[in-house]
Parts: sequence; structure tokens; C-alpha cells
Amino acid sequence: MTTATDRYVHWVTPTYHVHLPPLTHKRLKNIVKLLGYDFKTDATGIHVETEGICYSLLLHGPTEEILIARANIYDGLPHYASHKRIREEVDRWNVHQMWPHAYTHVCEHGHTHVIGDVSMNYLGGVTDNQLLLHAELVFQNGERLRSELQQALS
Repeated sequence: MTTATDRYVHWVTPTYHVHLPPLTHKRLKNIVKLLGYDFKTDATGIHVETEGICYSLLLHGPTEEILIARANIYDGLPHYASHKRIREEVDRWNVHQMWPHAYTHVCEHGHTHVIGDVSMNYLGGVTDNQLLLHAELVFQNGERLRSELQQALS
């Protein structure tokens, strides 16, 4: 009788002879420009400010192959909602949504921020179309997270 382990012992990882270009700051900036966003850059990455959400696109890893995308929702949530109530809604979001993972943060002024966070590993490279799609999803899902929180908290 063959076990599940036996079936995978002989598995050979397929190899592909396609060279994908590496993720770079320049390529990421071009994608953000293509999407029509104004942005700022600094040593940490690319930052896009929209109405009430600050997006940060950060490259990490030995060859900067990991893209970390964060949506910091700092405005647009009801001011009367308590941190506990916002955190409960964020927890509900995390149960039902795979991406982005969200959490809450209380800033030094006592305001609750909601952070959406996702990491993508492009060690094998990435096409411009893939990068464009992932960047679009970052901005769309950040806005969707805020919109769903606004609706749940109103």
C-alpha cells in the first residue's frame, strides 16, 4: 500500500527556463505612476497619500525581493467608535478576508489607526503585469477595508 508520504518522496520540483526581471524601486515607482498616484520616496520605500489612507510600499530582503505593502487608515473611521469596537471589527475582517491582514494601532495622540499589511515574495522575479495587478489590489483592498469598517461601525 502506498502512503501519502511515499507519493511525495519522488516529486521533482519543475524547473522553468523563463527569466523574470527582479523587483526594483524603479519598476515599482513606474507602476505607481502608471496607476496615477502621486507619491514620495525615502530610504524606506514609496509612500502614497490618499484621502485618509497612507500606503507604504517597502522592499526588504537581501536582494530587495520582498514587497511589503501597508495601508495605514488614519482617517475616515467614526471618531466616536472606541478602540475596542474597531478592534472587534478588524478581527471579524481577519476571519473572513485573506488579504490584507489587518490590525489596530493607537498613535501617540490617542487615535486608533487600522493597518492593512501584506507581503509578497518575488525572489523568482515578477512581470510588469503581475506587479501592476498586485499594486492595484493593494490600493483597492486598502480602500475596501476602510469602507467595510466605516459601514460596520456606523
